Amino acid sequence: MSVPRSFGAFRRQAGQSAVEYIVLAAAVIALAGLGFLGEGGGLLGWLLDALAGFHRRFAASVAMPL
Repeated sequence: MSVPRSFGAFRRQAGQSAVEYIVLAAAVIALAGLGFLGEGGGLLGWLLDALAGFHRRFAASVAMPL
């Protein structure tokens, strides 16, 4: 892929940034996938519990009589 410079010249972009992006995406997917393993639920279980707690508190505050 050619990337334009400010003076009109072009330089060739190396594939290192794409590899870094793929490695980072794989690490995030692995962390989310590990949430289904184990008793504690891992990172994904913790995030889902936090979301459920927020939903319960929000629903209770909306349902309160004014």
